Amino acid sequence: MWPNCFHRVIPLSSTSSFEVLTMLPSPPSAKVRSKTLFGVCLLLVLVSGLCTAFWTSTARQWPAASFWQDGRGFRTLEQHFERHLLLHDPAVQSWNALRFAFFKEAHPAVLVGNRGWLFLAEEFRVDPQAAQQTQQHLREIKQVQNQLQTVGASLVVVLIPAKAATYPDQLARFVLPEAVQTRYAASRQALGERGLAVVNLPPVFQAARSAREVFWHTDLHWTPYGAAQAAEATAQVVQQAFPDVTLPKTRFKTVFAKPHVFNGDLLRYLDFGPWQVQLWPPSEQLTEATTVAVDTSLLGESSVPVALIGTSFSADPVWNFAGFLREALSAQVLNAAQDGLSPFEAMTRYLNSSEFSAQPPQLVVWEIPERYLSTPSSVRGVR
Repeated sequence: MWPNCFHRVIPLSSTSSFEVLTMLPSPPSAKVRSKTLFGVCLLLVLVSGLCTAFWTSTARQWPAASFWQDGRGFRTLEQHFERHLLLHDPAVQSWNALRFAFFKEAHPAVLVGNRGWLFLAEEFRVDPQAAQQTQQHLREIKQVQNQLQTVGASLVVVLIPAKAATYPDQLARFVLPEAVQTRYAASRQALGERGLAVVNLPPVFQAARSAREVFWHTDLHWTPYGAAQAAEATAQVVQQAFPDVTLPKTRFKTVFAKPHVFNGDLLRYLDFGPWQVQLWPPSEQLTEATTVAVDTSLLGESSVPVALIGTSFSADPVWNFAGFLREALSAQVLNAAQDGLSPFEAMTRYLNSSEFSAQPPQLVVWEIPERYLSTPSSVRGVR
C-alpha cells in the first residue's frame, strides 16, 4: 500500500504561541487590525530604508543638469543606493511580503494560485516561434527513433503534462493560454502520426490526483506518487506497443523511508525574510522511496536492457522515477537523465556516450516535459 504521505502539514514543533493564535479563527475586526498593522510595519521599514539612503553627504551633492541628460546620473544614484541603503535587504524582503500578503504577487518567475499552490510562469508563456520550434523538435525525436532502430532499440516517449494544465482548478485568477491548453494533445497526436509510442499521462494523472497529489504544491516536479503512476503507465505502453521486446526479468520492490518536511524549489522565489514563517505556504511532507532488486542473480551482467533519458524529473533520485520504472518493467534500467539540461541535450549526450556505443539497450524511455517541445533547444541536430 502506498504510504499516506502526500498531505499538507503545518509544523508545530517550532511554532510560537503567537503563530498558533494566528492559525485560529478570529473576528473580522481583529483580522482587519492585524492586516493593517502588518502593512504599516512594512511601510515603516521601506520609508526608513529610503531615508537612510538619502542621509548621506553624497546624496545631498546634487550634480549639474548635464549629468542627468545621458542617463549616467540615474545609474550613479542607483549604485549609490545599493551601496548605502543600510536596510536594503529588509526593505526588499518587506516589499516582497507586502505584495504577496495583499496582492498574491511574487517573483515574475512564479504565479501564486489557490491555497499555497505555486506555478512556474514559464508554463504559461507562448513563444512567437512555437510552431516552428515544435516541428523542429518533432523531427529531432523522429531522427532519434531512426538512429535507435539501426541498433535494434525501441523508443517510448513519456510526455509529461504541465503542472498548471494538470491542476487548472488551483490557478486562482490565472488562465492558461489556449495554445498551452491544446499543446499536449496536439503534440501527442503529431508524435503518434510519426510512428512513435507515447505515454498519455493527462488521463492517468487526472484519475490519480483524487487519491494523492501528483505534483507538489510548491515545486515544479511530480511527487514520487506521480512518478510511480507515470512508470506504471509507461510499462503498459511498452507491453502494448512492443510485444516482441523481451526484457531480461529482474524483480524489484520499493521501500519507503520516514516522512520529512519538504520545501519545493519554487519557494526560493519567495524571499520574505523575517515574514517567512507567517507568509510561506504550509509545509508538505515527503516520503522518499528507494527501489531495490529482489533477484540479484542478473545484476552482475554488463548489459542493461533499458535506458532512461530525460530531465530532472528522472535524474533527481528524490522522485525515484527510475526506480519505479525498474519495478514496473521488472528490468534493470540505466538512468542517463541529466539534471539542468533539456531532454534534447540529455539525449544528444547519451547517443554520443561510450555506454550507448558499447552496449545499446533494447528499450529507451525518453522523458520530455511538454513545454520543451515548443521552446528553443540549446542543442540542435540530434543525430
